[in-house]
Amino acid sequence: MTDETNGTVNTEKITSSNKIAFCFLVRETLNQPSAWESFLANHEEEYQIYCHPKHKEKVTIKLLKDNIIDENVPTKWGDISVTKAIIALLRAAYKDPNNKKFCLFSESCAPLARSFDDVKEEICSHNKSYFDFMNLSDYRRRYTQLQQSPLRPRGGNNNKNKNNNNNNKIWIPQMHFKKHATWFIMDRKHVEQILKVQKKYTHVFNKVTVPDEHFFATVLCNEGRVSELIPKQTTFVDWDTNNFWFLKKQSFFLKWGLHVEKAGGVLPSKMPNSKLIGRLPKVATKEWKELQQLDSKMWSEDLVAHPRTFKTVAQDDIDKMRLSKCFFARKFSVESNYSTVFTMDLLASKIGGGLNLFGGNSNGNDDNNANSNGNVGNDDNNIDDINMITGRYDVPIHLQSQIFYDMQGMMSYVDSTIRELDAKHKYEIDKLNNVNSKKMNKALSKQKNDLLKNQRQQQQQQQQNNSNHNNNNNN
Repeated sequence: MTDETNGTVNTEKITSSNKIAFCFLVRETLNQPSAWESFLANHEEEYQIYCHPKHKEKVTIKLLKDNIIDENVPTKWGDISVTKAIIALLRAAYKDPNNKKFCLFSESCAPLARSFDDVKEEICSHNKSYFDFMNLSDYRRRYTQLQQSPLRPRGGNNNKNKNNNNNNKIWIPQMHFKKHATWFIMDRKHVEQILKVQKKYTHVFNKVTVPDEHFFATVLCNEGRVSELIPKQTTFVDWDTNNFWFLKKQSFFLKWGLHVEKAGGVLPSKMPNSKLIGRLPKVATKEWKELQQLDSKMWSEDLVAHPRTFKTVAQDDIDKMRLSKCFFARKFSVESNYSTVFTMDLLASKIGGGLNLFGGNSNGNDDNNANSNGNVGNDDNNIDDINMITGRYDVPIHLQSQIFYDMQGMMSYVDSTIRELDAKHKYEIDKLNNVNSKKMNKALSKQKNDLLKNQRQQQQQQQQNNSNHNNNNNN
């Protein structure tokens, strides 16, 4: 790994005392407890479980019940309370000095990797954190929801503020505002950083939509840790259905010259007319009806703002998930057969390649079948492996954070700079307009007073002339 201070290469020493903290943020229970038990079996000294349930009295699974943390935060989806509950989990897990990595899960998460040892070896071999970063283009509005000044305060984030109980005024530039999946794997030093500064940041995120999808990576980036974050999806989720729905809507609206609907917007009951061609043809009406059916299905199955929930899983599904090189996966319902298929897959891998339980390729010693289990590219020396999901060559992990930082930094810097300059320009224009307005009002007032004064003088002169004229006539 690359040391972030001097750029030298070093390898973190993995000792038997190093533990992984599995932090579960759940409503009541785990949907797939058998899968977790199979994955964690025989590694009791290498992990610790922490549970923050929404309904503590309804937790029945021993795996969670024996590990409920003392601090409990009443939570509401999309609210800052979820972020505070996650912080409570991190605070409880941080008390054990042997916890090196901190993994966050919901009740619908389950292990995807076959080997606990392989997961531990990979995530504990360095001192960086994993975040599944996402494109911010759909979330620019959320940046404006931050409770902060639109302009950077003088003195940066260390500016003294008497009205702030923490005596620090936090300001987050847009280049540090990140969007990421809630489910992360964080290093101990980053958890320490979060716990140290979280009180200064939580009030800033109070009105942000779903703040737990922004808070942790944003805080770390704003605290100068951006090069220590690895952009990697560690928990697989299937957004394909949602993406197909949005792209189909977007394609229809662009094709017929209509206003592009927002990703989460409900289609109107009546098809609008095009601003480009007026009344739409019959073929557009047919496409509109198909789009309405798809839209209705998406809303009825709760897929608009949520990924696919797996109810029935086959071995092929697990193999496809493993192509993503994720360690875990979600979302699995309570009635899903995932635990059964996963456990049978573990059994098959332990017995060996001679037993093929699922009708796929053998996992024997044949080099051609070495990667038939779906774990593509496990050999670090094989530089020709292509990621089957993206269709691109994978970037080595030790370079990903730097490439991500450079790319995001350049784009976000330009974007945030333009926005900041726009805000300053508007401020200066408003200030200039106010000054000019005062000067104009003062000049108009002076001109008005001068006119009134001249009118009064003229009236007085006229009256004087009239008076003199009358006196002359009397004489």
